[in-house]
Amino acid sequence: MLKGAHLGLQQDLIDRTLTPAMDEGERALSPPLKLHDDGSEPRLGDLATMLLEQFTPDTILLGSQCSDAVKKTVQKHISTIGGRLYIRPSKEFDTATGKMRLGPRLKGCPDTPLSLAAAAALLDNLVRLSSIRSNTSDDGDGLDTGEDVSYAKIRTVDTICLDGCMTLSAETREALAISHPSSSSSGYGNKESQRGLTLFAFLNNTRTLLSPGLMRRWFLFPSTDLSVLADRHNAIECFTTPSNEAIVESIIEQLKGIKNVPKLVDSLLAGHASLIAWKSIVSFCLRALHIRELASQLGPNGDGAYPQHKVAIVQRCLAEFDAATLQGIAESIEATIDWEQSAIEGRACVQAGINDQLDEWREIYAGLPNLLITVAKKLQEKYTFAQSGLINVAYFPQLGYLAALRFTDTLKLPESFDVPAGWAFHFASEISAYYKCPEMIDLDSHLGDVHSFIADREIEVIHELTESIATGGAGLLVKVAELCAEIDCLLAFARAATLYNYTRPRMTDDGVFDVKGGRHPLQELCVDSFQANDTRLRAAGGGDGAPSMQILTGANGCGKSVYLKQVGLIAFMAQIGCYVPAEAATIGVVDQILTRIHARETIARRQSSFLTDVSQVSHALRSATARSLVLLDEFGKGTKATDGAALFAATVRQLLLPSMNHGARPGKPRCVATTHFQKSSTKPSYLEGWATSPVQWRSLFTPQLNQSRLRPESRLWLCQALRQQDLAMRPAPRVALRHLPRPADSPPQPPASHNPHLSSSFGCNLEQPHQTRTHCTVQLSAACQRNLCYVAPAT
Repeated sequence: MLKGAHLGLQQDLIDRTLTPAMDEGERALSPPLKLHDDGSEPRLGDLATMLLEQFTPDTILLGSQCSDAVKKTVQKHISTIGGRLYIRPSKEFDTATGKMRLGPRLKGCPDTPLSLAAAAALLDNLVRLSSIRSNTSDDGDGLDTGEDVSYAKIRTVDTICLDGCMTLSAETREALAISHPSSSSSGYGNKESQRGLTLFAFLNNTRTLLSPGLMRRWFLFPSTDLSVLADRHNAIECFTTPSNEAIVESIIEQLKGIKNVPKLVDSLLAGHASLIAWKSIVSFCLRALHIRELASQLGPNGDGAYPQHKVAIVQRCLAEFDAATLQGIAESIEATIDWEQSAIEGRACVQAGINDQLDEWREIYAGLPNLLITVAKKLQEKYTFAQSGLINVAYFPQLGYLAALRFTDTLKLPESFDVPAGWAFHFASEISAYYKCPEMIDLDSHLGDVHSFIADREIEVIHELTESIATGGAGLLVKVAELCAEIDCLLAFARAATLYNYTRPRMTDDGVFDVKGGRHPLQELCVDSFQANDTRLRAAGGGDGAPSMQILTGANGCGKSVYLKQVGLIAFMAQIGCYVPAEAATIGVVDQILTRIHARETIARRQSSFLTDVSQVSHALRSATARSLVLLDEFGKGTKATDGAALFAATVRQLLLPSMNHGARPGKPRCVATTHFQKSSTKPSYLEGWATSPVQWRSLFTPQLNQSRLRPESRLWLCQALRQQDLAMRPAPRVALRHLPRPADSPPQPPASHNPHLSSSFGCNLEQPHQTRTHCTVQLSAACQRNLCYVAPAT
């Protein structure tokens, strides 16, 4: 069975456009994606990896003309996670076919030719699997695909533009404890909370069945649209206003009873809605009306900063909850369906007074017992054969009226009865034998199959009711249910903000990250007390003296990794529209969070831990822009200390270059890194006035086992990345990591001798370190970036 989804990928080899079309059963997703880079092949692999990690499909369709890079990426994903890959002929990826079959449902289809082409191949595959499944179920032969394609019918199509979303890899989500790696596109699900504490499980305090799916989508695609974030933050501020507490609690109570409305509407339109489905739709309409009334009563906060008319979700609720239509749907169902009789019959029965013919048949059906007794007495008087006194008359729906002769101790078989000519034997039960005689034929012609007439007419009435709802309200029901799910998610965020003292972040488009009193949202739940810490970063160094990079050092267990993850989680929470655990926060929009924190250990990957770490950093260096946030935790620890220090210094130098990513937004990303290579130190005076890029070096210590904080006195400018031409040194590029009690005005000196050897780290030509009383030096080849990084110790 398909537990995940189908994913079709179409690649344009000319403009480097990769377009997925995805079917999740109840929904079809076809987002157009334009690569915002220089079009190099590794970027296609990165994008494909991101899509596969976020959607985790079980079936993947690729066009035969896709590049080898994309195919290898998909095959690597399948070997690690699992799934099926089908290479389909390129002719199946036809834009015209996709537009014909899907275009009316997809907004802006002329602008998404590759999405339509991928959708065409996806729909062809679903039709093919449906045909195979049908043949298998009909005669038991044929190919068993093991896949359930009963949901191949597409209900809605959504378009997602990833230009307005923050991107994170699956490893980043796992490292930051945002979600578990097994959480798939079919839902983070109710079992998420059973696999340990994650941010999703922590915030997913929702009530409706649709809400976890919507929150999962917010977690998959954190927004970079300031207007979207402002709307969500405004809603949380409105919901957390003390004067609205009673109203909010009433809204929550109404949300608790809402079922899976899209599924109910599907069963309704398919004509097999159960009695429970009808009751659930009525209940939903009444609850939606109540929620609308409660939303209209929401007032501003204490200072009146965000009155009702400025809260977008409230205005949408008042505008889109069409009270007249919802009331009409509820009243029409209540007026049509007889709930008591339906419970007895086990199907939807129609109220009296809805249809005159139906009422007439019901009167006839109600009088049948007395009528049949009268007819039986007349038959006993009319016929004089030996067993005529045993005649009864019975009515069977679809079979009609039959004369019944009851068995006795001496008459135990139908052949024992001496019935008149013209009596046709139909069947026998344990009690009686049943015959069709001329009188029964007369009843069939005059009265007819009354029960079937009633059932058929009730089906017609229910169908008319269904058609009226489908025409005027089915779409509204789904829209209102989705809006209720959005309200539910925002209420979950508001509840977390109230319980854990979160604050509203100020979102900007600048490359700033200024957090006062920041806390780790999960770690603070696990300790008795948590020491908050400030963070101040600005992309490209900024003009306010804030650094673009912060490097942390300290003893094991002092809280470096907690602080590092805290920065990433605060940025993530702000961009899903949630309040953040801090006293105050000003956050510039982050387009992607790139990490080297956690590496998945798997035999299928066939990589060492160190090579996996290097691959993660390589991806970060390729992808980072001025709007990115880079988090590096102990990079370089998986190899020799000197090699690791050199790689760490080279990475720092690369992250401080003015333009990280050609073709993207220029500038240096915001970065937080932890390392054990250097202890806290002070800025050397002999670096003053040189062309440098500042890095803030912070030293952590642990006064108690359950607390960690940054020493204010160590928040100094300590590390400077220098260009090689700024120093009168030999031409060979090098990284110098110094621990020397030398005069501040004394220029650095190169070592007297070198013993070069080839290191396996990035294939760099490293020198064996020369350790003396005064210095330690390693040399990097040009492949690892020309740079010099000097760190002097604290005195």
